[in-house]
Amino acid sequence: MIPYADFTVDLPPVIHTVEAEQLRAEDILAVRNIKPVNHRKDFPYEGCCPWCGAGKDYLYQNNGGRQYLCKVCKHTFTDKVVPRGTAGFYCPHCNSKLQPHHDRKGYTVYVCQNRKCSYYKEKKAKKEAGDDLDLLTSSKQYRYRYHYREFKFNMQEIREYSQQCEGCVDLSRIHVSPAVLGLILTYYINYGMSSRKVSSIMRDVHGV
Repeated sequence: MIPYADFTVDLPPVIHTVEAEQLRAEDILAVRNIKPVNHRKDFPYEGCCPWCGAGKDYLYQNNGGRQYLCKVCKHTFTDKVVPRGTAGFYCPHCNSKLQPHHDRKGYTVYVCQNRKCSYYKEKKAKKEAGDDLDLLTSSKQYRYRYHYREFKFNMQEIREYSQQCEGCVDLSRIHVSPAVLGLILTYYINYGMSSRKVSSIMRDVHGV
């Protein structure tokens, strides 16, 4: 009568590897005739626009506070703003960028913080219906948000070590991603499964 949880595997995240192209004030000014701002009093900000690099002559003080507006690229910012790149892990359910949640020795846990995510809404609905026992983790907490683990291992170090081992496994001939290799090592080492069982799980559950 023990309510065992079904074995399920989350979808892998969407990975963006290309950073967003940095705007350049020179390119925008070459196309558009934008005149500098005529400041009527001393302008307190001494830096430049973090988005396009426009100088203080093209910046407004917005809302009378510590927020500024760039006349060239139309972005608002504060003196502590750093533009975020687009590269990273994205939720496969809502396409929101995953945020680092735990930084462990062997891996980093990323979490989707979007409250409108379909994954989060589905799990919260199970909680409200009292059917969320399968979401209970080994730490006695319920997991309602999408999680992803990025394993920290250096492929070059593993390749060099494997060449010293009996059998000489050549990792350069493995035609799968590091995430798949991480799953195989988790089943084989963490759960103590035989290579035959690991092979069956990778084929039947993950389609590898």
